[in-house]
Amino acid sequence: MQATVTDETRHETGKAIQDKLYPGGISSVMAGMPGDMGKDVKQFLTDYFFGEIYSRGALDLPTRELLSYCVLATLEAESQIQSHYHGNINAGNSPETLTAAVIQCLPYIGFPAAIKALRIIKQEYVRPAQTAEQIVRLSKIIVDPDRLEEYNTFLKEEIEASMRLEPGVLTLYATAEKTAPHKVTILEIYADRAAYENHPKTPHFQKYKQGTLPMVKDLELTDTTPPIPGLKIK
Repeated sequence: MQATVTDETRHETGKAIQDKLYPGGISSVMAGMPGDMGKDVKQFLTDYFFGEIYSRGALDLPTRELLSYCVLATLEAESQIQSHYHGNINAGNSPETLTAAVIQCLPYIGFPAAIKALRIIKQEYVRPAQTAEQIVRLSKIIVDPDRLEEYNTFLKEEIEASMRLEPGVLTLYATAEKTAPHKVTILEIYADRAAYENHPKTPHFQKYKQGTLPMVKDLELTDTTPPIPGLKIK
């Protein structure tokens, strides 16, 4: 019998394991779901996955996380691979151990899946070293009020393409003043100067730039220094 919890204890047991590996992670992912049903998913994950499966005997926590990473690598579940990289680190596995495990799986899962998992290890491993090089900029834009809807269409397309296609673009977040929606501010965070300099050269940015040129009445670019470098935006 490997089970170690009861119906009365599985939630607290699962929550303790979950908080150790993924502090606050699932709450932020499930927040804002329609009908607030994300709470149900969060409870299922806490009670069953962590409370019943992760608490069983025979395997220790680092081994469980390492197995999870290898299975997710097989499935090419990119977002989960990324979060489970951090779960492995929090469980005590090193990036070298993770890398070796994926290489061990390579003959069975194939090069595409293994390379994707290895790329995520590399990306997350070097990210802290890149933090000091990040470029953070505010773009303050005044748009022709009569063409605001047209401008927003261009902006939405450009931001979605940048976040999807450019790994070095960490954040593009646009806001508009409540009483003056034609006054737009965009928070831009780039992994490093190379990503910052490459962004304006991309086809999707050029389409946005040329398409909105007659709509933009004023543009102010402000380079900033974050008071807390490396702070993540959930």
